Amino acid sequence: KTLHISLEFLNLKTVCNCMNNILNKRVSHDKNDKILLHKSELKQYFSNLPDWQIRTIDKKNTLYKSYKLNSFSHAIQFAEKINVIANKNDHHPRLIINWGKLEIYWWSHDMGGINMNDVIMAHNTDTLFKSM
Repeated sequence: KTLHISLEFLNLKTVCNCMNNILNKRVSHDKNDKILLHKSELKQYFSNLPDWQIRTIDKKNTLYKSYKLNSFSHAIQFAEKINVIANKNDHHPRLIINWGKLEIYWWSHDMGGINMNDVIMAHNTDTLFKSM
């Protein structure tokens, strides 16, 4: 029984390592990587993407998160950092900026939904936020 538990732990560790490898990947524009993810597939990433939600805009699934910041200036600064990674990856979100709050939506516009690029960019956005 102990061996069974150890193997489960090992498998869980392998899953976590695979997830970290996926989240640390760069955005791909290869046509072979243009595959929409279903809601059930996305849920496996949510443990590594705290507070992200699936929201529908114009009948398209998006990854959504709201960040709380200290002021309007901080929201603008965060938006500028997102702009840098968006341009670097040629993958751009919808941003809504308010006093002390930035809302972001990631989805693949050309595909009409969420693919792995959006998961990667959501993770990168969280990493940026932690660095502020």
